[in-house]
Amino acid sequence: MSEKIYKLQPNRTLQLRGFDALGASAALHSATETSFKVSGVFRDPADFAVLVLYDADNFYEHPRLKYLPDFDFSGLTLSFDVRYAGLMPLDSPKYPTIDWPYLDVIRADESTARIPLFEHAEQVGGVYSKAEAAFVIEDNGLQPYDRLTLWYLNFAFDYIVPDQSPLPSAAEVTAALAAQINAVDWEAFGTLIPLGAQAEGNTLRIIAERPGVDGNMIRMYAVAKNNRLRTTAPVAEFRGGSSDAVWRVTLDFEALGVPYIRQMWMTFAPPLADGAAFEPTEWEAEFSNWSVSGPEEKRALKVAGPGSVRVEENDAWCSYTGDWVAESGFYSGGYARKTSSPGATLTVTYCCAKAHDLYLGTSLYADRGVVGISLDGDQETELDCRLAAEPPVITRRRLRSAVAAGSHTVTLKLKTVGWFYFDFLEAAVAGDIPEACPADNQIAPALDYSTDHTYKLPPARILWMLDQLGYAGPLNEYIGVFWWNQRKREGATVPSVTVSFEGQFLPDDQVFLNIGGQVSGKTVFPNENNEVLARHFQYFINATYVGVWAAADGNTLTITARSPQPAYSFSFNAWKESGQNSTGTVNYTGSLTGGQPGRWVVDPEQTPALNRGACDWHRDFFRECKLREREVTVSSSMELVNPPEDFAARFPDGAPVETSVGFGELVSTHCTFSSPMRNYQRQVFKTLADLMAEAELTPNLQFGEFCWWYFTNRSEQNPSGGMAYYDEETRAAAQTQLGRQLYVFTSPEDDPAVNGGADALFLRNRLRDYVSDLAGFVRQHHPEARLEVLYPCDVNRPTPAGVHNLGGRLNRFINLPVEWEAKQTSGLDGIKFEALDFGAWCRDLDLTREAMEFILGLNWPRESIRYLLPVFQPGFPWDRDSMAALGLGIPSLVLWAFDHICLFGAEKPARFKTGGARFQG
Repeated sequence: MSEKIYKLQPNRTLQLRGFDALGASAALHSATETSFKVSGVFRDPADFAVLVLYDADNFYEHPRLKYLPDFDFSGLTLSFDVRYAGLMPLDSPKYPTIDWPYLDVIRADESTARIPLFEHAEQVGGVYSKAEAAFVIEDNGLQPYDRLTLWYLNFAFDYIVPDQSPLPSAAEVTAALAAQINAVDWEAFGTLIPLGAQAEGNTLRIIAERPGVDGNMIRMYAVAKNNRLRTTAPVAEFRGGSSDAVWRVTLDFEALGVPYIRQMWMTFAPPLADGAAFEPTEWEAEFSNWSVSGPEEKRALKVAGPGSVRVEENDAWCSYTGDWVAESGFYSGGYARKTSSPGATLTVTYCCAKAHDLYLGTSLYADRGVVGISLDGDQETELDCRLAAEPPVITRRRLRSAVAAGSHTVTLKLKTVGWFYFDFLEAAVAGDIPEACPADNQIAPALDYSTDHTYKLPPARILWMLDQLGYAGPLNEYIGVFWWNQRKREGATVPSVTVSFEGQFLPDDQVFLNIGGQVSGKTVFPNENNEVLARHFQYFINATYVGVWAAADGNTLTITARSPQPAYSFSFNAWKESGQNSTGTVNYTGSLTGGQPGRWVVDPEQTPALNRGACDWHRDFFRECKLREREVTVSSSMELVNPPEDFAARFPDGAPVETSVGFGELVSTHCTFSSPMRNYQRQVFKTLADLMAEAELTPNLQFGEFCWWYFTNRSEQNPSGGMAYYDEETRAAAQTQLGRQLYVFTSPEDDPAVNGGADALFLRNRLRDYVSDLAGFVRQHHPEARLEVLYPCDVNRPTPAGVHNLGGRLNRFINLPVEWEAKQTSGLDGIKFEALDFGAWCRDLDLTREAMEFILGLNWPRESIRYLLPVFQPGFPWDRDSMAALGLGIPSLVLWAFDHICLFGAEKPARFKTGGARFQG
């Protein structure tokens, strides 16, 4: 049966944009039609996470499932209940350092809007309470002109005992101070959190009139002339404020001025620490009762359904004039053509048997141009492909509506300076999601938690895609190299200034601090010493500023940036204004600029080994797999971003093995077979096994490419280099076992028989024992666990081959323990193999078949063997490769990887296909 999907449907159309910095994590999970959760951990006040509620230019689905761009939200209203924990609360009046209070919107015309969510919220549950504090006023024998002053921010509530008889009582003083507090026109002063007061005998109860947890940051202090009139405690700390509420948010898009939307999102940010450095905080936003009301035809999303026709850039139906060049990337089929020559023309002839809308597949970006379009010689229209977005948006734009069935000719001409990209032309017969493809139990794409198509999506959406596409084979997920780890910061420098108040300040002196252009000041009252001045600014800053926090110690005030990130860098100045005879001075050292963020390194001591976001995502992922009784194997490899120093595999010159991950400036470190790494991976695999068992799945784990590093760093410029076997622990173990230093191998082609083969055998057995230890540890806790190894045949080929000349006899010897050549002696349940380079880059089916035959020639039963093949490089005939593998009796194929299947619109091989490649549905 076909399926309807809708705008803002949590389990079909929501996704994360991501989260800031390597120390943070976030996951979107537990998604249904009416509810979902977002959770994770923040380790720095500058961290944030972004939840995309809608993107008209859907990046994720396969073309069969990808909804057509739809910007129309007129007549629609979104309503949901939400509860935050460990986050900056929606009710906070504090200055937003990032857009946590808002729904951000980019309209269809590219104008923007920020909608304050709290203005459209009502409490429907939980606790939303006011903070309060109290002073007890003491009458220890009042005398005329005794004085008591209570301070809140720069408001002084001042009482002087009158020279009268009878003298006031403590209760009367209390009532007078309450009256002063209640007389303030807080709104006129723009005070974020107004106060109210109640006199209860000699107890002055002070209430933060705005409810919420922010009230707990308020401190009031008392200054007494003497002990005859004073407060029992000099400081009143506000407590009891809570933002632990459930809010019902209602958003009528048309009434809010956003009837046509290209994209909208929410932002989550860490809460403010109360006068202290930020501590890592786990968080969760729980959304329930999620619904969209309005006309069905406005709510529903459509896809290019059965009968649609897509013409690719290399199709014979395309005729180009002018200068065009091919470009590979995340385009349909992996390629597009582009031109920057004004006047360059493309003519496309197509035939569609049904009435349809006509769409152009293209790329939108700041450096694009304007293209003219005509259909069958009609009046030319223009499409402006310029878009201020980062990265470029590869999407579709509608050129014509309600085009009649039949043959048509489209002419596209670049009209201006700038690039025009032609990806495809699509005659889209709009419809619901078509009936799911027949399920095939031998093939499935692999998931990679490092990629957008996995960690940014709720598991329910991913598994739905696989169901719809008919990929029902055993599933493989690689947890990647960076998003899942627990981390700690090293090498950070957080800016701070130290302010000292010296000398004798006189009444009416004025002291000022300027932090990033925001000035706070204090008028000195009688009876106030330098410690009072320091404490005043501590309380003022902590109650109002969001970029810094303060701590007073005697007459010294230390102001510290909340984060070392550049956004938390502030100018600073401090000074005094006064008349004559005042000897008070304000001096400071330090700076609130120049922070150094440091590095977020893997912390092997934190438990569980996966961070909060990764744990929650995987818990939900395994639950979704269990609902389908779907087999899933989870893999972890020897690669980590920013591991501890003693994890790294090292070349003879001491350099660590590092490779680019293609994400910013991050590099991945290939780790060594050492005890610190082993102890860490024990916990990683146990955590994964625990989560799978919790979902009532059999733990199914993979030791992903557990090999010694394959390449040398030796060169003419680095004659001290060699192979990466020379970390400190491996060197020491070799010295003990061999009675001498480990031989310095310099190439993967070195002879493993050197020294009678003792050195190479030592390395091979070290790999064997490492894997055996991990397998034993997992089975100690989960005896039923199924364990496999992923073996790369290309880099371990006994003689180098392929365009990158991969392989070598040393690699083959040390990376394939003889015990692994047979299931009976391996201690494992399965072997998965790959030859990604031979397929993706060499496009050599002879080499990939050689890899298949090599594995099949080992003493492993067919049912225990699986093949991982590449789909990530356009042009590789992976369909033929997969058919060859099945023809050899390999029972299960895993496609690397899911994101490329979707982005390229890859079709199943002929054995699996349900329709022509040109036609959708």
